[in-house]
Parts: sequence; structure tokens; C-alpha cells
Amino acid sequence: YGFYVSGLTFINDLVCRGLIIDKRHGNLVKVDRFGYVREAMHGTRKMSEEEVLTLYGRDVVDLRNNERYNFANTLFSASE
Repeated sequence: YGFYVSGLTFINDLVCRGLIIDKRHGNLVKVDRFGYVREAMHGTRKMSEEEVLTLYGRDVVDLRNNERYNFANTLFSASE
């Protein structure tokens, strides 16, 4: 397919269900049941609590905003 992947290592600890992709900032976020961001990663780097609070604060993730967020609900979505 034109992509060299044989040299890459799969890190299964980084894959979980219910992740949301923040297209604006390029982060993967995990929200609580109220929609507040509790954890975030940029690439494979977990962001600190201070970084998450500074970037997202008390904003609620609105999944209806398709231009900003993409809900990766299944393990198959993780590879997209």
C-alpha cells in the first residue's frame, strides 16, 4: 500500500475504547460521563493534568461538532 510498517511496534497499552480525536489540537482525549476531558495524549505522549486543564478546562466535549471531534468508539476505529 506504499506505507512501510514492518519496522513499527504496536503498543497495545495505548488502545482503548471510547477515545475521541480532537482534530483542532491533534489530541486523543478520554472524557468522563459528563463530557469533561480527564486524560489526553498528543501522539504517544500522555499530557500532564496541568496541560489538560489549561487546554480544555471545564469545556464539555460536544460530539455533534464533527468538524472538531471524531468519536473512535471501537477498536477498529483506533487504526483509522
